Amino acid sequence: MSTKPAASAQIVAHVRDELMRHPPFSRMEAAHVERLVGAASEAYYAPGETIVAPSDGPVTRLICVKSGAVSGRRSPDEARPAFTYEVGDLFPVGALLGARPVAATYTAQGVIEMSNLVPLERSNGLYVTYLINYTHRTSELFRRSDEEIFALYRRDLESLFPKAGRTVVDQFVFRAPFVEPMWTLGYQDARPPHSVIPGRLYLSCTAQLYPRVNSWNSCCEVVEGMLPQLLGEIEGIPAARAAS
Repeated sequence: MSTKPAASAQIVAHVRDELMRHPPFSRMEAAHVERLVGAASEAYYAPGETIVAPSDGPVTRLICVKSGAVSGRRSPDEARPAFTYEVGDLFPVGALLGARPVAATYTAQGVIEMSNLVPLERSNGLYVTYLINYTHRTSELFRRSDEEIFALYRRDLESLFPKAGRTVVDQFVFRAPFVEPMWTLGYQDARPPHSVIPGRLYLSCTAQLYPRVNSWNSCCEVVEGMLPQLLGEIEGIPAARAAS
């Protein structure tokens, strides 16, 4: 889990509106929900990654599912989750109020909403959802046809969200044989700069991720690291021109 700097007012307002579609937020004052969002931190989890487990000790945070789904298993031997939390759900309320560890292991499901920071009017009310599965490039799953992959993923999606299948507008399969780059020795010095043409052209891309892992959080950190330089150089342009 990574903690992000304070979000912009536009993002806070967008997340507030998204939460207020679900109880208990739908019964709260907008200002109170906005205050909660402003004080919260955002985290992303890979499919199958543990979010909280009994071994973590007494719970100290309340978690709200912003996208995707979370499953809970009381035993690793359970074939199916004992329960599932969806967007807008809060957990683990009982453990937090009781200042005790959780009784189940909560893991992230492989459904990630990729459009959760974009106002819905920009996408005509449609969501971009990413179903992810890490597998070796020589595995049987990787070699399956697009049609077989679609059938498997739609089955799994509907097991989490029974009505989701009928709302799918379009679908695509993307295969990547490698997940992480092998950074060359001395790449820290070869990493491309953010400022290509100061005041005019700036670069934020995965080639600048080093030494981070290739993830959404890391991409956000790269952009956040570029913005102060961009703003600082742009602010200095009028003064430089006036002096010239």
